[in-house]
Amino acid sequence: MRRFLKLIRWYDWYDSKLPLFFLAYYYLLIIYNELYIQSLILFLPLGVFFASLASFGYMLNDYFDKSADRIAGKENLMSLLKDWQQILILITVLCINLFSFIPFYQHKFAIIFLLLSYLSSILYSAPPLRLKEKGISGVVCVSMAQRVFPIMIVFAIFEHFRLDTFIFTLLSFLIGVRWILVHQILDYDKDIQANVETFAVSNSPVRTYNLMLFFFGLEVIFAIVFVVITYTVIPPILFVLIIYFLYELYLYPFWKKLGLRRILASYDFAPLADFYYFWLPLLFSIFLAFLNLWFFIIVGLEILWKTRYIKFDLGLIKLRRRCL
Repeated sequence: MRRFLKLIRWYDWYDSKLPLFFLAYYYLLIIYNELYIQSLILFLPLGVFFASLASFGYMLNDYFDKSADRIAGKENLMSLLKDWQQILILITVLCINLFSFIPFYQHKFAIIFLLLSYLSSILYSAPPLRLKEKGISGVVCVSMAQRVFPIMIVFAIFEHFRLDTFIFTLLSFLIGVRWILVHQILDYDKDIQANVETFAVSNSPVRTYNLMLFFFGLEVIFAIVFVVITYTVIPPILFVLIIYFLYELYLYPFWKKLGLRRILASYDFAPLADFYYFWLPLLFSIFLAFLNLWFFIIVGLEILWKTRYIKFDLGLIKLRRRCL
């Protein structure tokens, strides 16, 4: 099972990409008061859909990265399979993705965004374009594939295209850009070794970090705008924001000791990750549960799903105490 999870790159996306898609789903359920058992049941095909979509994108990238990963000494479980097995598993995951999407086929814009997600994944990873090695175009393309189009599918299911859709989608895009730039900085030496011309390789880690800092500034601005817009629908978000701010204020001595570059250019202490992927989804799920007790099932799943962030936040408190 562990090898299978590594093959589909489970640990790269299960609690850092899927949470925002479900956050959008929670938000729209609240807005439209779709608090029915049917909405709860739809979590199952929706979960399978987003998991298989992420798996397909990552495995497709691994399929076209086999040679480069071999040179760089990077783990790539796709390369351990025979050629026909690699094609078979890609087709299987694609079929699972299309089959799990059956409950949502009546939404034409959702289908369009799904096709755009497939297309951008292919353009990013596959030759002849292989935008992964085309500078900033690759950064934009992968963020669209992994963050923007999937979240637009959620809004398309509700046929909800308003200002909050734009803010939510743009915030997701900026988060995606930051995370891919971190990934490229961390993989800089191996990408040079494998002659993979990512944006970081072409422009140096310093320039990449400066660009990431700029995008992070924009991200914070749109995160604040998102909270303000959401407050009109879910007032408790202000209370959670205050608690999170006080929590981060308490951790300030530890953050100061690490330094901004160490915090921003790593996955270990990615700024706001716990807020986006744990605090907000948990709040939204609790709000749903108070509107319909059946949704406490989702609250339980949120806690089980995000145990890594619970341990992470508690661990930061211990690290803060040690630095005093």
